[in-house]
Amino acid sequence: MRQVWHDLLFAHWPLNPDELRPLVPAPLELDIYDGRAWVAVTPFHMSGVRIRGFPPMPGMSAFPELNVRTYVKFDGVPGVFFFSLDAASRMAVIGARAAYFLPYFHADMKAEIDGEVVRYQSDRRNSPAQFRGRYRPVARPRQSRWVRSGSRMTVVQSSARPRALTPAGARAAPAASTSTNTIEDTFTRANQTGWST
Repeated sequence: MRQVWHDLLFAHWPLNPDELRPLVPAPLELDIYDGRAWVAVTPFHMSGVRIRGFPPMPGMSAFPELNVRTYVKFDGVPGVFFFSLDAASRMAVIGARAAYFLPYFHADMKAEIDGEVVRYQSDRRNSPAQFRGRYRPVARPRQSRWVRSGSRMTVVQSSARPRALTPAGARAAPAASTSTNTIEDTFTRANQTGWST
């Protein structure tokens, strides 16, 4: 797949690992930082989405997406476990569920950009799950160059700091910059686990 991500937010909340453990499949180990497990809400919008070697498909090449994730390890290798992924493209949801077996859901979503401020809204269809957020950068975006080595991608050059924000009352995860007054958010999550924040 090829795609470009725009205006990402990684908002993190620390949790007691014992509270999160029952929600993550047993073969996966929680990736603990500072004695806590971390749950992230990550809204963004994409463009240029397509299968490599094919042109973009109408209705599937540009849309907002939001995921709720935690960080895990499998056989010592770090990774991400997705609790849910909401996307505004019904076709992208169907395709991603079929091809990748990920918990994608169709949602009515909107990402509005006003200068540097991003206003984001997501309402999952046929569900009370929703997200409302407003965020902005706290530093210049990171500029990186990636190099492919076999099946791995590696950053070989970077400058500046990433766009990273933390919601009021939350703490920054390892690579995030903190700012406690730049996000106004409400988040309700209802899924098969019954977990909500």
